[in-house]
Amino acid sequence: RVHEEVRTSEARLTERIQVNETSIQASEAKLREEIQAGEARLHEEIQTTETRLREEIQASEARLNKRIDGVKEEIKAVNNRLDAMNDKMDRLLEILLASKS
Repeated sequence: RVHEEVRTSEARLTERIQVNETSIQASEAKLREEIQAGEARLHEEIQTTETRLREEIQASEARLNKRIDGVKEEIKAVNNRLDAMNDKMDRLLEILLASKS
């Protein structure tokens, strides 16, 4: 009788162990799926962020290039005014030199 109780007890323990192992395996599979889903979301967020940053950088570069072009135009205009002033000064100098002779 004791022998049979031991066998029954062993059978119940074996059954519990199998149930626990099955539960653990199911939990592991679920965790793996959740980790993979989390990694996929993170990867997608990283790609979205990279794309947004690239677009922002391009827009910023375009704005800077536009400002640089504007500054170049202003410098050109100043140079043109300086050239005109130099021409006037040359003519004035010629007139002064001619009047001294």
